[in-house]
Amino acid sequence: MYFYRDRGLFLQKLHPVTVFLYTGLLMVLAVIYSNPLYLTAMLAVIIWTIIELEGRETLKGYGKIAGMMSVFILVINPLLSREGQTILWHGPRIPVIGLMDISLEAVLYGLNMALRMFLLIAVFAMYNLMMDPDRAMSAVSRVARKSAVVLALTVRLIPGMAAQARNVADIQRARGVNLDSGGIYQRWKKRIPFLRVMLLTSLENSWHTAEAMEARAFGSGPPTRYVTEVWRPRDTWIAVAVTAALLTAMAGLLSGAGSYEFYPRVGDLPGSGEEVLVLIILSIMLAVPPALARGYKGWSFIGRRI
Repeated sequence: MYFYRDRGLFLQKLHPVTVFLYTGLLMVLAVIYSNPLYLTAMLAVIIWTIIELEGRETLKGYGKIAGMMSVFILVINPLLSREGQTILWHGPRIPVIGLMDISLEAVLYGLNMALRMFLLIAVFAMYNLMMDPDRAMSAVSRVARKSAVVLALTVRLIPGMAAQARNVADIQRARGVNLDSGGIYQRWKKRIPFLRVMLLTSLENSWHTAEAMEARAFGSGPPTRYVTEVWRPRDTWIAVAVTAALLTAMAGLLSGAGSYEFYPRVGDLPGSGEEVLVLIILSIMLAVPPALARGYKGWSFIGRRI
């Protein structure tokens, strides 16, 4: 699911490197942290960022996917986990699986895993709203030019072939060929010309792409840029905030902040004062991008300076 629409928003005008740093940090923190307070704080920041990107409908679409997957995790984990000591329900013994006891620790661990998965999906939704794919490819091409070209060709391969397949199928139906009638053998026999046309079309498109790249002298010298990305003060502010958040997270992990024990018994929340301090600093640093976006809308003097 891809929802990028260029609305000229503050967060959509950030430098691609800034977007990569911010979203990458959130993904890393979502994976390494297990404390539900930390995950909840990061999810709140991401939802705020998505709102600033005018992506409420996008959030609903991703939320439906995350909700279905979360229900699956919430059902499976308590049924399969046997490590918790606080038993909520004693179930029957099932061959191979064993006792179907459901523990409080397994339920809470499932909830936390569902929260983490929702957080990761929200990060992808936020990235899709912030980053233009063309700008992302251009940024990657600066460090891996040939890999970026291969990636761009791969990304456009599937939708291009899907559109071509629809056109070929429509032409065959206009000629009276019913691709869905008959048995399996007959349907496959009718699709042999269809596959032949698709193969020839793909080879022809590849030839045209190679000709176009050769006509543009691809690989003959330093590449030119259609759009030059500008590093603005806003990018500096966000990069500093990301660096501070990364250093805070590393210091917190070394001291044990951010981790949480579910087995054999659940730990205490919110934990030590040091954990709360790391959580506050981390939340403030991660909230810098949406806060700047809000200030850019509401105060003109902020917009003139960043």
